[in-house]
Amino acid sequence: MLAIKFFFLTGKYHATPWDNHVNEGVVEWPPSNWRIIRSLIAVWYKQGCPGNESCLHRLLEKLSSAPEYHVCETTQGHTRHYMPKYRTPLDKKTDKVFDTFQLLNPKEPLIVIWQSIKDMWIKQSDYEMNLLRKLLRGLTYLGRAESWVHAVLNEPDDNDLPKPNIIKIGLDNDENISNGDQKIFIRRLTPFNWQNYPIWRNNELQLFNEKDREKMEKIYPKTVWDALQMTTSELQKTGWSNPPGSQWITYSVKETDVARVKLLVRQVKKTKYTTARFTLTSSVKPRITDSLYIGERMRQALMAHSKTSRESNDVSVVFSGKDLNGCPLKNDHKHSFFLPEDADGDGLIDHLTVYAEGGFDDKAIKAFGTVRKLWGEGDHDLLLALIGIGSAEDFGGMNSCIGQSPFLAKSRYWISATPYFMTRHPKYYRNGKPKLDEKGIHIDGPDYQIRKEMMYRKMPVPKIVSSLNNITVYGRQLRSIHFGNTRKNRNQRPNLPGLFFFIEFETEIQGPIALGYACHFGLGQFRAVSHEI
Repeated sequence: MLAIKFFFLTGKYHATPWDNHVNEGVVEWPPSNWRIIRSLIAVWYKQGCPGNESCLHRLLEKLSSAPEYHVCETTQGHTRHYMPKYRTPLDKKTDKVFDTFQLLNPKEPLIVIWQSIKDMWIKQSDYEMNLLRKLLRGLTYLGRAESWVHAVLNEPDDNDLPKPNIIKIGLDNDENISNGDQKIFIRRLTPFNWQNYPIWRNNELQLFNEKDREKMEKIYPKTVWDALQMTTSELQKTGWSNPPGSQWITYSVKETDVARVKLLVRQVKKTKYTTARFTLTSSVKPRITDSLYIGERMRQALMAHSKTSRESNDVSVVFSGKDLNGCPLKNDHKHSFFLPEDADGDGLIDHLTVYAEGGFDDKAIKAFGTVRKLWGEGDHDLLLALIGIGSAEDFGGMNSCIGQSPFLAKSRYWISATPYFMTRHPKYYRNGKPKLDEKGIHIDGPDYQIRKEMMYRKMPVPKIVSSLNNITVYGRQLRSIHFGNTRKNRNQRPNLPGLFFFIEFETEIQGPIALGYACHFGLGQFRAVSHEI
């Protein structure tokens, strides 16, 4: 059998079923096979039609058989929006729009399983399977554009595939469907059998008289391939109530698999949020060497958005790091870190994490939902999109392809991502010899300061701290002089050169790790790696 795993990176899935209005508050969960195949066709065109069209036809013909699904526990949520413009100048009323979505765990995939596709065909059809892998790599969303997705093909030798829990019953008009065993039934669109479609089309056209038949032949697509490519506006213009070339398939779902909304709400109320993660995009993205400047701008933006009004000065202390009297907080660095990140390793900042060990207050959480952009150099504003708020464990991991962050991962091995700047000068005797502690470590040397700072923050002490001459980013070797190190709002810069390190711990520790000068704004960051270098 063939199976595809869909990871929804933001934990949300937005899609309206074919037979429902967008304001009915209904989500097409799980997504129909009709939607999945049309998405693959869109990727095929976007990638410049790789391979020949006949190869794609053979693949889609196999996928057109109705699949089954394995879904994890989910629940529904929605937001309500009032459109800013009046419907008419007379009634002065605004339109209320519902945005309904499915909430799920980004780390637990939706698995779509085609039981009818034989393993023999999968093994013998290398060209079609390679095309499918390429199309899945290019699939960025499924449903509405907010439903970011990472899709992977389940390889035939993977024996850990769970059994479907949404089972195919048959065509929607089957008479043997009963409502027993505490099950509920849903229906989803899937394409016609490609071989039988011409027969169905011909039978439909025979229902019209000879005068109308020539006109209707232009409305009925000649093949399933043509039907799958029809746009919604074309379907509405020609008056189709259901897409031609499609059929409804009924599925059974156990009532126990329905989401438990109240349980999820109670869990959310008890959670202390420590991590907010954003994506960052722009026509010209900032370089990772500009981390300090981006971190400072993020702090300024969030402080402004946390005020109750523009004139007030009641910013969130989690962002400012100062009490109401303007004195720095003495909380062992438990206020916010603003950490730019290059997740895909191309040398450009594409994510930004705000982390506060002490947790965010209500003002901070409100600011996360309202900040939309940062000022950028040369009129290139940096647009922000909030991925989610939770803990570091929710976003950490080594697989950046599914949205995980190695800066928030759990590992024994960590390597510098931005330079570390010492805050004190190393100690020497008058004869030039370094002062050593009882363990033989140079007092206030880099190794000493890293260990001391981690002890001060109640973090595990490293087993090994090894210095590096440079780091490699996107094939380019970077030194500390390539990174900005002057805080613009204070005109403050470090007195000592920046350094890079590899750190090993006795046991795995949870990120983020940011140390030294300006560590709250992106300098001194470390990234988790899976092995010793």
